[in-house]
Amino acid sequence: MGTKQLRLSDAAQIKTRIGSFVGKPVNLVLSDNTAQTGLLEAVSESSIVLRNMRLKKMNFTLNQITEIYIDTNA
Repeated sequence: MGTKQLRLSDAAQIKTRIGSFVGKPVNLVLSDNTAQTGLLEAVSESSIVLRNMRLKKMNFTLNQITEIYIDTNA
């Protein structure tokens, strides 16, 4: 079975669709051009909580996120 990558790079799309990714592994590209990978644990109006591979919770504001991408089954 193949995988397909879903990429969101529009701020409006990110804000409206990020809630549907809670509980799934996501990749974030931040405004400082760094990337973070982890499990999306929680979403609020202005921030998210991501649990990284070392099981550490990381908080990011939605303004810090420039792109989100996830792998889905094709």
